[in-house]
Amino acid sequence: MTKNSKFKKFLVLVIVLVAISVSVLIVNAAQTEEQVNDTQNQTEVTDTASNSNISTYFHEASGTLIVSGEGELEDFYPRGYEVIDDGIGEPVVVPITIVKIDTSVKHLIIEEGITSLYNSFNDLHNLETISFPASLKSIDTSFLDCDKIKTLTFPSKIEKIDSSFNSCYGVTDINFSGGAVDIVNCFCNLACLDVVNIPAESTLNDSFGGCKNIEKFIFGSGVKLEDHVEFLNSGFVNENLVIVADKNDEMMLREYFHSYYDRLNFAYYSTTPEKLNVTSQANGIKLDWEAKLTADTYHIYRKANGESNWTKVGDTKASSYFDTSVENNKTYTYMLKVDDSADGVTAKLSYISAPELTKITNEADGIRVYWGKVTGADGYYLYRRVTGTKDWTRIATIKKGSTVSYKDTKAAAGKTYDYIIRAYSGNVTSAPAEKVIRTMRLTVPSLTSVSNGKDGITIKWKKVAGADSYIVYRKTYDAKAKKWSGWERISDGNTSNSYTNYYSNRYNTVNSIESGVRYKYTVKACYGSYTSYYNTSGLDILSLETPELSSATSTKAGVKLQWNKITGASGYKIYRKTANSGWGEAIATVKGNSTVTYLDKTAKKGVTYTYTVRAYNGNTKSGYIASGKTVTDKY
Repeated sequence: MTKNSKFKKFLVLVIVLVAISVSVLIVNAAQTEEQVNDTQNQTEVTDTASNSNISTYFHEASGTLIVSGEGELEDFYPRGYEVIDDGIGEPVVVPITIVKIDTSVKHLIIEEGITSLYNSFNDLHNLETISFPASLKSIDTSFLDCDKIKTLTFPSKIEKIDSSFNSCYGVTDINFSGGAVDIVNCFCNLACLDVVNIPAESTLNDSFGGCKNIEKFIFGSGVKLEDHVEFLNSGFVNENLVIVADKNDEMMLREYFHSYYDRLNFAYYSTTPEKLNVTSQANGIKLDWEAKLTADTYHIYRKANGESNWTKVGDTKASSYFDTSVENNKTYTYMLKVDDSADGVTAKLSYISAPELTKITNEADGIRVYWGKVTGADGYYLYRRVTGTKDWTRIATIKKGSTVSYKDTKAAAGKTYDYIIRAYSGNVTSAPAEKVIRTMRLTVPSLTSVSNGKDGITIKWKKVAGADSYIVYRKTYDAKAKKWSGWERISDGNTSNSYTNYYSNRYNTVNSIESGVRYKYTVKACYGSYTSYYNTSGLDILSLETPELSSATSTKAGVKLQWNKITGASGYKIYRKTANSGWGEAIATVKGNSTVTYLDKTAKKGVTYTYTVRAYNGNTKSGYIASGKTVTDKY
């Protein structure tokens, strides 16, 4: 084999290994790279004379053997002898050439093109997985004593399995993906096998002997039983064994299993399906059943109370069906059939649809949940749980009427809750609403103050348990119309417990305010998308911009002050301090909006003073500039 061929084979190996089992390739990257370059871990198997058209490739590091070629594969890993009896003399033991290769094969990949296996892959005690090609049609005298294999999946073209897979003790699953198979002297002593499913029209001859733990033996329709199945002649039958077959094969099976009739359970999949379950869902009734056998189609019939005739509502190949055409306050009986001409299994359910949860809000004293009205309901059950826990608690029974909301006043502040609701009519209760609705209980922020400051109006509030931010709302008073506007949202994402709404002449930002206008403020607490209720009255204030001294001049008459006019002010208050004092009380009040000067005649010569001014209107004052204007009286 050339180096290019080896490399190509190795690439194929890596790709297939991923499909077989991720666990085979759990090695670190450094080891994988080293193995690629390690030719001692790559073994080419020499072709035998009888397999000149077959080539193999073995990767020792992963224990994977890839076999490729066309036609029949014969005598690879064969038994070490063959007994030939010509009917004349004594039987002769004939040695068979054994391929010289390490038998630590874990994964076997047989590539497309190989159509049959004979006397191959026996005694591979480390073999774990087998990948059969779609082209494979027959297996004969192969895979004996391969006791680590767990799953066998045969391709759809397989036609015959003869004298193979005996004493493979670890096998738990056997899967036939195609049609009829001729099964002869196979699958004996499989101690872990519990279910056997034989395809329809197959032939079963002297197989499954010693499989003591089989619990269910499923015979496809028309299965032929030739000779006695060996496990029946082994002197035992599992006490829990169930024989499942087509109703038409009943007489044949009873004759075949007559010796063990009292110890077997018979089930016929063409007559009645497994038990039918019916449950209320939010928007209909769900039917489901355990489809332990493959039925071509299930037929669903229904009748309501008072109806004498069955009506077919649907067919399905699945093991469940959802009936959305039901009406409230009706009791329905369903029948499930596999064969329209045979009896079926029935189940009954009274139905009422589930209400739909539509909205959830925080209110001043609790959480209010809203839902849609259900026609015919006598009332509703509301349930609640703390988010992240499993158990629901019914917190209210709401009797019928126009009420489609409920206020939960016992929800604790700072906790997140889930709510579901059910409708009821008499003793019938609906399924829960499809939608679980959730919110955090956030109490209303307590507003503490609103005031004019140097840069704008500042609103303050107390922090709320569980909140991570706050939303500020504002109303504006229309003096001409003498009415307030509606609440407008002016600020999101505030993480502190205060907010300043700036004057437009200082910071011309979105939602800035004008002097002389009355505003009202309120706040909602937030946690993510959850929001609290709010103080509906809010706190209101007349906005007064902060006046700024343009000059402070020492004159013979005193210190003369001048400032800018403030819209909305009814007057101004003058403040003075020295280096050794604070602002204290106002030293003077200037009445009138238009008077914007003041002469401090009480100033003393040689003393340095700092002045500032505030606008006022009634009890409302503007902010002030703390740095003020400083001047020394010279006269």
